[in-house]
Amino acid sequence: MKAFIYVWLRTTTALIALFTAASIGAIGLGQWVEADVLAFSASGESFAYTGTSLYVMDVARHLKARWLPAAIWPAWSPDGEQLAYLRYQPDGTYFYVVSPYRQQSHPIATFADVVKWVYWYPDGYSLYFSGGGTGDVYRLSLQSGIITPMTRAVHADYMAVPAPQGRYLALVSNRDGAPSIYLMDTEAITQFSEGMTLLTNPRVLEWSPRWSPDGRQIAFLARDERYELRILDLDTRQQRIVTTFDVDMGYVDLWAWLGGNRFILTIQNSTTRSDIYLYDSDKQQLIPLSQTPIDETHPAVRP
Repeated sequence: MKAFIYVWLRTTTALIALFTAASIGAIGLGQWVEADVLAFSASGESFAYTGTSLYVMDVARHLKARWLPAAIWPAWSPDGEQLAYLRYQPDGTYFYVVSPYRQQSHPIATFADVVKWVYWYPDGYSLYFSGGGTGDVYRLSLQSGIITPMTRAVHADYMAVPAPQGRYLALVSNRDGAPSIYLMDTEAITQFSEGMTLLTNPRVLEWSPRWSPDGRQIAFLARDERYELRILDLDTRQQRIVTTFDVDMGYVDLWAWLGGNRFILTIQNSTTRSDIYLYDSDKQQLIPLSQTPIDETHPAVRP
């Protein structure tokens, strides 16, 4: 069951982000490649993505630049000054941190299995990620390089996104049935407790939790008979449906909650190619941001 869920939710949430137009000009233009990971600036005017290399694109000017080769699953530091990324090797996954404007990287740690869904903790001193074939949540200290398991390999736990203020993680787990949204209190973890609280309904499939900018709400996707973008208020525990998507549109993922009730999503069509969309809930508009021949997925926001 755990392996099935991990494959079903094949998406990789990795935070990356973008450079300014000046940075793009300094790096130089590149060519289109197949994109595995993308990320948007808070304004939605730029994005970066990885294929065989890390690229950056200015949406308005359609400028594109090749930046860092062999970088996957990137995640921006809270201050936007550093970028963590991964490289897969035969003996495991290697973590690196690079200063984007100097392009000087150094290895941080190694994990003996596959790593996905990497997020930088708001204090800037650790990364949270999902690892292993069945899925568990881990914390990597960037100061010591020590990796600490936060969950135990009894259930599938993944997509653990830190709250903007820290302490709490919103994540997906199947411990009560279908994959559902949980809240983990990282300060309540003991030998006998993982500090987990079920927030939603374990009878439908739920995934892609994303915090509101103020940390008081969590947006996520759910699927019963259709795809639904929902918002959960953490004070009242009440949910509301923001919008729905036709099932024949293909697979849907949520990757960022921008200011002004705007959301970044990817929608995979019947040809297995994903495109990126901006959904403005105030205007109820789904705006395509990329409709190109390449596969473009997994947006995130640079601080």
